[in-house]
Amino acid sequence: MSTETPLAGTYVPYEYTRVSVPKNKETLYRDTYRNFGWEGGTAERPRPGSATTEIEFKRNRDIRNRDEVIDLQRKAQGALETITGLERSRTMVASVLAYLIGIVGAAFLGLSVFATQSDVNVPAIVENAAGMPAVISGAIGIVLWAVAPLVYLGARAWRSARVQPQIDRQFEVVDGACEQASQRLRRVA
Repeated sequence: MSTETPLAGTYVPYEYTRVSVPKNKETLYRDTYRNFGWEGGTAERPRPGSATTEIEFKRNRDIRNRDEVIDLQRKAQGALETITGLERSRTMVASVLAYLIGIVGAAFLGLSVFATQSDVNVPAIVENAAGMPAVISGAIGIVLWAVAPLVYLGARAWRSARVQPQIDRQFEVVDGACEQASQRLRRVA
């Protein structure tokens, strides 16, 4: 990164960018962008309840090997977005499974309620299942509700184990791009 201070009265053409980043990755993005010649990194106060914050950077447009640095920056940005998506998938898959189990549990509880009501006009599928005692149907529903959080925890751990090597590879991509960009910024054009 060029830390040369321009002489007084010398024109320096800057380019500016604003990046929306997850709050928990703000430091990572600041460090990454510095390796591509960006300076500043002032963050705006995030909106209440927002999971992201915006960081503003500026960079001298006359940096060395600008085209190569821009290509490396795009590569790093893509890897950072992939990391965010993979981390989000850890909980998304687990949540979907837990919600589905909870919905099936609610259906069994509803079935148990309908099975006890003789004056309620129920669909044919419930009438066919009415041979199952209402207590058993209700118990199955409650057990499914109790199992859903455990399934969530297990699925999240399983998914985390599966995506962690991919996340590590993407961090290596970011590190490699940052290192190459840093070298190109120091190299004479």
